[in-house]
Amino acid sequence: MKAIANEISRELIKGVNLGNTVLGGMSETYFTHLEGETEYVIEVRTPGLTSENYNIDLKNSTLFLYSTMNIVKEGEQEKAPYLMRHFALPYYVDLDGVVADFYDGKLKVTLPYKYMKDGFEKKIEIKE
Repeated sequence: MKAIANEISRELIKGVNLGNTVLGGMSETYFTHLEGETEYVIEVRTPGLTSENYNIDLKNSTLFLYSTMNIVKEGEQEKAPYLMRHFALPYYVDLDGVVADFYDGKLKVTLPYKYMKDGFEKKIEIKE
């Protein structure tokens, strides 16, 4: 009977620890948005996550950033969703030039601007 109680206690503790972390316990995610002259930068830091935990998708003009966290459930490692954000990108972001780097525990997504950031203007000559 004591063995069953210990097993139940261990499972409850695992659930509490996962719930604490997933629901904003000790691993709080920090976002920084920096708009420069030539690029827009998004920095993300979540203690305990590595570059392998992050995923970035670009669909049309929306950037999807999400992360998963590794958990052990019934002796098997699984990925649980942790964070999901999306960013609507303006027309002047160079979608082909978007890059991401991971260093010092931070994910940095750089979105360079196209030449059209400040608008487009051209005088059209009329031919006779």
